Amino acid sequence: MSQRPNISSRDRRLLELQSAIDAEPEKLETAFLNISRRSYQPPKASGDGVVKLATKPVSYAYHTESALATSPPLCTNKCNICSSQYRSLELQREYEGQCYDRACTDNEASHMIADYISTTERNLAETRELLLEYGDILARRWLKYDPTRRKTVLRTAMPDMFAMEWLGAYYLFDEEGDKLATGDRANLDYKWRKGWLLPYVNVEVMSRDAQKLLVLLFLRTNRDPNDFLAYDIERTKTAFRDHTSKSATTTIAWSDGVHRGDIVGFPRANLGFEAARDLSVFLRNITKTILENVPPEARHGCLELDGHAEKYMAAVSVNGGLAYVDRPFFKPESFDLSRLRHLLQSLPGAAVDKLKLMQTDILFFREKLAEIRSSRYHRKLSEEAQTKDLLRSVIYVVGHVEVATIVVNTSFALLVKMVRDARNVTRGQPLPEVYDLALGCVEQLLSGYYRIYREGLPALLDHCDDLKHKTKHTKQTPYESFRGDPLVWNLTRLCTRAIDVSQVQSFHLGYIDALLASSEEQRERIDKALCEHLSEMLVVDEALTMVTDHLPPSHRYYEIPGVMEWLVPAHTIDLGESRHQELLRRFTKLVAAKHPSEETTKDNLRRLQTTHTLASEFWGEMRRVWSQCLPTSIIITSHLSEFDSTTHSTDFQKQCDRYEAELLQQEEASKARSTKTRQPAPAPVTTQVPFDAGPSTPSTPLAPVLRKDKIKTRPDEATQDAAALAQAVAQLQLADHAAAVADAPPPNPTIAVCRESIVIIGRMYGRDAANRGLTKWLDLVAALVDAGLSPVHSGGSAVTFAHADPTKGAITMHAPHPGITVRLTTLRSEGRRLQERFQWDEYTFVLQG
Repeated sequence: MSQRPNISSRDRRLLELQSAIDAEPEKLETAFLNISRRSYQPPKASGDGVVKLATKPVSYAYHTESALATSPPLCTNKCNICSSQYRSLELQREYEGQCYDRACTDNEASHMIADYISTTERNLAETRELLLEYGDILARRWLKYDPTRRKTVLRTAMPDMFAMEWLGAYYLFDEEGDKLATGDRANLDYKWRKGWLLPYVNVEVMSRDAQKLLVLLFLRTNRDPNDFLAYDIERTKTAFRDHTSKSATTTIAWSDGVHRGDIVGFPRANLGFEAARDLSVFLRNITKTILENVPPEARHGCLELDGHAEKYMAAVSVNGGLAYVDRPFFKPESFDLSRLRHLLQSLPGAAVDKLKLMQTDILFFREKLAEIRSSRYHRKLSEEAQTKDLLRSVIYVVGHVEVATIVVNTSFALLVKMVRDARNVTRGQPLPEVYDLALGCVEQLLSGYYRIYREGLPALLDHCDDLKHKTKHTKQTPYESFRGDPLVWNLTRLCTRAIDVSQVQSFHLGYIDALLASSEEQRERIDKALCEHLSEMLVVDEALTMVTDHLPPSHRYYEIPGVMEWLVPAHTIDLGESRHQELLRRFTKLVAAKHPSEETTKDNLRRLQTTHTLASEFWGEMRRVWSQCLPTSIIITSHLSEFDSTTHSTDFQKQCDRYEAELLQQEEASKARSTKTRQPAPAPVTTQVPFDAGPSTPSTPLAPVLRKDKIKTRPDEATQDAAALAQAVAQLQLADHAAAVADAPPPNPTIAVCRESIVIIGRMYGRDAANRGLTKWLDLVAALVDAGLSPVHSGGSAVTFAHADPTKGAITMHAPHPGITVRLTTLRSEGRRLQERFQWDEYTFVLQG
């Protein structure tokens, strides 16, 4: 009898193994038979009927072995990682009903897996043949059914299908479960076995959205089951943790006889292949049920069914978010670490450009502050508290960018080490020390980063009055809280660290995401800041799950010197501390300053210069504060330097020069108008008495002498100076313009887009009051695609738009979460980002035709 190694509780979680990793981590190879594509012709069976083994190293944990009867176990009972997937004798004795019913030999384990494979293969082949002939009829019938009729059909195809979505939540409050002791829950688990193995196939979801069944049929009958093997086994995580596999009262020690059927451990492998088998049975049964009484000659092919599925997946790919529960209804992704790099790059995402614009564009900075001021929470604060609330929001943006940059750069350095040492990973052998260390460090780094988000969640809940009141209401039982308000229940449990069946962060985040997307009423209960926070938590959680599921590190604790200490919620900028009062003072002066208006006046020029000075002082202090918080040794790239960059200083000086030139030209033009030469009025005729020494007598009248006015021949000095100065200014402007044209990069060619895209782009760059309607996210995506960008879902709500010219890079935007419309201020900020990244403006786009 072998003894279970003494490992920490952290390693008792569900662990997935990787047999080997080669130099191409994006490949996924298993010994699962290559079947499925409709054009695929299965090879002739070999004489011995044995499933062929994959001899090359594979890239992920799902390398399926179907061993020969005489083959020895793939690993010994000394393998800590493998043995951790089995319940020890102590655990089996402690919980009644959690015992293995028997041990199985290598041959038995091999045949159990092979039986699931052959059954899945046979069912999918039968379903594929039916869809090739009658797929369009099936699609038309299913789409015409009302939800009640769909429920009946679903129950017919799978009688024990679970009724509701989010089984993990209802499991806690099941009446039968409340009557059972904790150790007897295995019976309840087994009753809901299909719900655990296929959580996305339930009556509520499949009857509500008719497209999901069509997508499921399309994907599973058009792709190799290998593509979904990783996903099917990953979905059994909760089922394996709660031991929903059938058990009996016989206590059995883990030994060589309890063979690990494949590299993830026989219990997990058994559940994963059982899930694939059950899904294939369901798809075959529901296809036959819908096509009942169809005449054999009524063959129409499957073009319509394929079209519905492709259209559904195309909409999901650009919608900016692929929820955890929706991934089965999308083409399979790579479940290895090659996708982690792209996911991590989306963490700072659009926030980097936002921070840059906040430092260099005072108008953009004021618009962001105006968004914060519009919240009900902010308006209820005192004047002093409002200023601190505004500053905290700015600090949040800065912290998100700076910390995410550190996490991304540090993780990339570790991933490089893992790629270099991947060749040394051997099946059945302990992980190489360097690889194990790097993997553990990445996990700890992402765990600390996620902890920051989780610990910051309660403060954001205070901004939502309704949620703030209910989360602090302690008189309700958990059952009453869940039934009364699932959103509050999930948020409350997300903030706690209790271990429970539902205490899986991914579960609660996905549940909240689905609730917010379900109705406008739910979305209005939380503000934009909390929405963005939850969306970013989804991305971090997805990255963390990808790492923890990739390979289990050893039970040792890993730590990155100088990083993990800082990634603690207590290490934040506290505005109550004396050392941060200077930051608050400079921010107060910046907010209170009179900002320039659109008029060109000397007063506005002084305001422009004053605002620039105050902004530079504030961002300089912000950089100083963050440099004190972040150890210099781990700061690789800081984005708090745009405000004093050479580019920004040059642009601001040019702006001031143009402003001064316009002022001077206005003043001189005004002076010239006031001193302009006017036509002189005719002078009155005056008489002049000439000097006469003789006496004057009344009889001798004086002879009038006409006075001759002197005509000026020299020009007026004021007019001359004004004309000369205006001419000099014009010459200087021409010279500056010529220099600017010479130094400027070649202009971007115009881009022809449709009329709908012109409207969206007009809102993005223009100031036309008549063009300020709501913009749907999908319309914005369509306009950017029309402009030549290619969208790719990066993770969470992040969507990366790649330019057609690879040298110009890409830009990441976040879909409105959970809404569907983009705010006007957000749309214009994205326009500034596009102008900064691709030099686009409103004149770049012209109407087609």
